Order: sequence, then C-alpha cells, then structure tokens
Amino acid sequence: MSSTPTTCSSATHYKNDPILRPLIDLGTTKRDRPRHKKLPRASILVCLFKPTFGRNQEWHVLLTQRPMKLKSHPGEVCCPGGRQDKEDEGDDVVTALRETREEVGIPETEIDILARMETVESVGGLCVTPIVGIWKNPVLPSQLQINKDEVEACFYVPLSNFWNDANGEDPFEIDWRGEVFVMRTYHWKGDDLKTFKIWGLTAHVVYEMAQICKPATSQQQSTTTRVVKTTSGLLWRWIDEPGSSKPYWSQRYFVLAGAENRKRVLHQYNSQEQAATKSETATKKNRLPLDEEDVQVTEGPQEGDKFIFQVSILDGRIQWKLAVETEEERSRWMSIISRMRSERTPSKKLKTDDTK
Repeated sequence: MSSTPTTCSSATHYKNDPILRPLIDLGTTKRDRPRHKKLPRASILVCLFKPTFGRNQEWHVLLTQRPMKLKSHPGEVCCPGGRQDKEDEGDDVVTALRETREEVGIPETEIDILARMETVESVGGLCVTPIVGIWKNPVLPSQLQINKDEVEACFYVPLSNFWNDANGEDPFEIDWRGEVFVMRTYHWKGDDLKTFKIWGLTAHVVYEMAQICKPATSQQQSTTTRVVKTTSGLLWRWIDEPGSSKPYWSQRYFVLAGAENRKRVLHQYNSQEQAATKSETATKKNRLPLDEEDVQVTEGPQEGDKFIFQVSILDGRIQWKLAVETEEERSRWMSIISRMRSERTPSKKLKTDDTK
C-alpha cells in the first residue's frame, strides 16, 4: 500500500449530505456474519461519486463488466474487488482499495471510506465484505486506466435506480445454503447504448446499500414490488421427451417467480447452485409461463412414494407433471401456483361499441 485511505471519522464534511449520513452512521466496524468467519475472504468497493461532468449531478455507482475470456463469472457485472492477499494483512478495506486500483486505476488516495456492510457469501464460497467509499475526483469511463485482463468495461448507474424495485425485474426468493436470498436483476443502458445486466451478489449488495441511504421522500413515493414468499424448492419432474427410450423421474430445483400484477413464471434448474448463479433459465423448455388465460393446476394420483400434481397451459399442449414426497407439500405448491394465477392482472380486451 502506498498510502492510507481517508476513513469516515475524518470525512466529516460528508455528514451534511442526507444521502450519505446513514452510511456514515453505519460505521466501519467489522460486520461478519458468524457462518462466514471461516471462509476465505474477499472485498469489493461500492464506489459512490457525483459526476463533475454531464448534467446528472446525483450520486452514482461505479460498476465493471468482466471479460468473457475469464473462467470465473465471465461477462458478469460486478463492483471492483477480489480475494484478499497476504500483503493486505487481513484488512478488508486495504483489499477493496488495492483491487480497485489494480482493476480500474483509481489510486487509494482518491477514495474516502464511509462504511462497511454485512458480509455476503459468494457462489464460490468466499466471505465478501462490501466497503462503501466516495470517489473524490471522478472521470469519464473512457478516461479510466482499466486492466483489460480483468475488466472489459466500466459504467456508471445513478444510485436512485436501486431505490425502487419497479426499475428491475421481479425479485424472487431462493433458498441459498439454508438461508433465504432475494434475487434481483436490473438492466442498464450505458453511454455507448450497450445494455448491462446487474444481478446476483452485485445487485444484492448495491440494492441493500441503496436502501440504507434512500431518502424518506423516495420511500413514500416508491411502489415496492411484492416478493412472493415460499417460492423455491426441490421437486420431481416426469421427463418424457420425444425420442427418449424410457420416461423417468428427475429431481430438479424449481423457483416460482413473479409478483403482484407482474408476469409469473415457474423456473426449472438442475440444482440449487445453478438457481443462485442464473437469474433466468437458458431455454424456454425450462420455464413455464403462468400468465396464460388457461393455466390449470390439477392433483394427480399417488405413485409409490410420490404425490403428483400437474401444471398445464395452452389447452394442455404444454404441461409439467410434478411430484413431491408429502401430501402437505403437494397442497402447498398447488396453492401457491393457484394463488399466483388468481392474482394475475386480467388481459386487456378491445372494447366494442354496438351503438353505431
């Protein structure tokens, strides 16, 4: 380390900003969750700044996109950051600042540290510490000295974009290693008209940080999308594809996604881990839309130790035969799907005028 970053204790001038004050109050004390303490450590910098260029002078977040050539998380959007090295001497702040300098060329002296957020466990099994800092003299993305081996592109997103769920896709819950994790996804069009997908751990961290500092007026005006509860779990699906020699039962991880007055979808994943790393399935055959007019959920006969139910759309042309291992679980899933179906906003039909 060539220099020491400014901490929130000496950056008192930020306390006059109503957006930053809640973050400063959060402090920089370690906020490790007990289950994360034995995991390898990593840090990311949630880098906030007010542009000194352009017309939009509100607070923004710096985000990067990883190159497609990387083996780990290729093409994904993230905050600057990475694994902790020995030279960091166990200091999460030092790790975040070093990685930021190495990836996008912002010196440590350019960042004032405001807060340390609660740790998050990554898909790769890392204990990730989000560090919130202020970039004092921001420049255009094109002026950053980015490391092309680690960063494909940089872009900036207004912090206010994360204050309202309506700016993103429907959030939905998954069971992630024994805990409930809300998956959020946002799409942002950069200055070069390229669209970036912000999701997973990055969307979670930025969203949580944005909620801490969201102004009261925004809280009153925003319309929060309802996250549907109890929406994921292991189910059996009957696989009977054309050309297959013999039908069979296959256990998959299902996520029932959708919220009030929004599109409902039953997603199928090969595993819980895949559900955590993908916000949507790759092919249409792995998701069943529940916003059709004729969705039918019917109970089937018990087959051995499996309790059957079936979801069909388009007059039965598309149907999934599913099973669970208890009658209670069958009733629960059928009830949830039926409730989502009944809450769906009716499709708009053209009005006719017979008085002409």
